[in-house]
Amino acid sequence: MKELKEQLDDLFGMLGFLDDVGTLDIRKVAYDEFSWGFVSTVAVSDGDQPYETAIAHSDYRDDSKLIVVESYSTKEGALFGHKKWVTVMTSNNPPNELTDCCNARIAQKLRSMSEPGSMTYKRK
Repeated sequence: MKELKEQLDDLFGMLGFLDDVGTLDIRKVAYDEFSWGFVSTVAVSDGDQPYETAIAHSDYRDDSKLIVVESYSTKEGALFGHKKWVTVMTSNNPPNELTDCCNARIAQKLRSMSEPGSMTYKRK
């Protein structure tokens, strides 16, 4: 019985992102758009940390999906981290690769089932 409860807790934890659907305006900490994509920092309900910064960048992913690059325990830390990532991504020498930090429980589950390095995206 305990094992079933743990499995259900895991399942509902992984689906926590559904609580965030349609609430971007109230969860947004910072957002900056560029010709290549954007840097977005928001509050989340499904992560180990309550805030995260994600990047959508055409040089790393053709499908425009997000790479969650960092998570934070406070809103202040999230705002600082957002500014840092904007600086990093708009520099003349952006990183050669971005790795998803897998803050969300569903991302952690996917990482555990994937090949090593599958959450790392190389710059073209």
